[in-house]
Amino acid sequence: MYLFLRVQSFVTYCMLTYCIHSAILEKGEFSVDVIKVFSKNVKAYRMQLGLSQEHFAEKAGLHRTYISAIECGKRSISLDNIQKIADALQIDTYLLFIDQENSNQKGGEV
Repeated sequence: MYLFLRVQSFVTYCMLTYCIHSAILEKGEFSVDVIKVFSKNVKAYRMQLGLSQEHFAEKAGLHRTYISAIECGKRSISLDNIQKIADALQIDTYLLFIDQENSNQKGGEV
């Protein structure tokens, strides 16, 4: 089990690194606020599922105030907790790091 969690964290790290590098290449500079994008996406996906912060936190195995702080962009987050959040939302981890606003302005899909 420990090895699986280590591999899962490494994969999450690789996906995050890929998203950041893609943003740099696309814009020619690093101008993506990763915490802001992540925060907005967590809240949007949670609301899309119709989950309260309390129910979502329970599903993710995290505390409600921690989820609130993440959604407000006031907390840094570990790779393990990023994976817990993605699992609770039933989405691929990398989707939490895609800036939907800029993707939509460029004709991308949500």
